[in-house]
Amino acid sequence: MSPDDLWWHLRPRPGGRQLVLVPFLGGFVASFHPLVDELGDDWDVWCANPPGHASSSRPPVVVLRDLVEQYARALAPVLRPGAVLLGHSLGAYLAHRIAALLAETPTARPAPSHLVLSAAAAPEEVPARGYHLLEDAELAERAGGEDMLSGEILADPSLLAVFLPGIRADFAVLDAVGSAPPPRVGLPTTLVLAAADPLTAAGRAEGWRAHCTGPLDRVVLRGVGHMHITRDPAGIAATLDRLDPEPSPEGRP
Repeated sequence: MSPDDLWWHLRPRPGGRQLVLVPFLGGFVASFHPLVDELGDDWDVWCANPPGHASSSRPPVVVLRDLVEQYARALAPVLRPGAVLLGHSLGAYLAHRIAALLAETPTARPAPSHLVLSAAAAPEEVPARGYHLLEDAELAERAGGEDMLSGEILADPSLLAVFLPGIRADFAVLDAVGSAPPPRVGLPTTLVLAAADPLTAAGRAEGWRAHCTGPLDRVVLRGVGHMHITRDPAGIAATLDRLDPEPSPEGRP
């Protein structure tokens, strides 16, 4: 795997069902190690290597459509039948749009067979906050307050210089989610919500029904919060392990 690659083969399992992961805001490949450790052994795991983050040698991407197109174009050649596409938080909005683009783009490769959207309110519920416009010190404080950066990184200017550009780009992409009309995706879809997550409280995820036209399942994980995928991944790992193993023959809206 090269730092220039947009998709890394995180856990190869020849013959296993493919799981494709799209990170949350500020996340990168290593962010999913806790989840991978909890998964059943037959998952063949791929993960996005976000431009401008951690080990990526690519510049950060600040435009939602551009990022989705880059991911979809690079994913198509490695996607296999029966693949599950999972995105967490910001990654859920990207995964939804990647699935839509793959379904509408003529290709010899298959579309994913199942979409999993974790810790994400419906797109129209996402406000534009302008955090990407903050000065570096303010942005670092915001990222630290939302547990995107550890104390070790916050205390080291050289590490901050590595991580802040990617986080700034992610905030710019997230700001566009609420104003860019969401596509309609016909894949079987599972919403994974956390009971203690204020970002998906009070029905804020219900709007997904307008954008996911295939069968829609809703799983609520008790006793965990927004970042359950890194802090307590057993629940979402069990949800993935319970998914229908049969690929869907139709992934197009």
